[in-house]
Amino acid sequence: AIPTFDNALALARLDRSTEIAEAMKEFNLAAKEIGPSVTPLTIRRSRTRLENVLKLTPNHLSAKYLLQLADGRFPQVLTVHTAVERIFSIARPILQIASPSRPTYHFTSATYRRVSAKLKPLEPILPRDAKDIYFGVQNFVGTVEDFDTFYEEIPSLANVQTLTAYVQANRTDAGRIGRLEDIIKQIQRLGKAIDKLFTDTDYVKKLWR
Repeated sequence: AIPTFDNALALARLDRSTEIAEAMKEFNLAAKEIGPSVTPLTIRRSRTRLENVLKLTPNHLSAKYLLQLADGRFPQVLTVHTAVERIFSIARPILQIASPSRPTYHFTSATYRRVSAKLKPLEPILPRDAKDIYFGVQNFVGTVEDFDTFYEEIPSLANVQTLTAYVQANRTDAGRIGRLEDIIKQIQRLGKAIDKLFTDTDYVKKLWR
């Protein structure tokens, strides 16, 4: 979705350009106005904001999809592969806790809001077989956010030694351990749902990367 290397660098910089910062602010406000029910009618409430997002950042796919949906120009239903790939791509900032790259993670509240806002436009166009994945990811993101907000960290779920050490260090904190167990169970259920849907193990591995 990013056509040039310069644009990619601009998105990665901590000191984001004024246009990108304004676009993010506008999109978050639009998502609040649209609310939990994403329909052409609710999207039209924020048409001006979404159009402004595209003026500021023409490659903002979520704004583009929402406007297409409002105008009846969006595909009625995505393919299963496309739907799941988009879900994982959007949720990757949070799903990375399933990778062993760091022992613990901590995300800003803006990161959680951004992921949730970008997931919303997908719901009306999901194929039936992808809906369990969609709601599983939504629930997982919400549960991780609760844990991260309360404890200001979340351990990596991919490194058994690190996870074991984290549990041992907090073994007297029953509430923390109980919440962590819930997160682990959710990602295990999500993994089983993915494995049930796709038999290509290489494809599944790529989803989680």
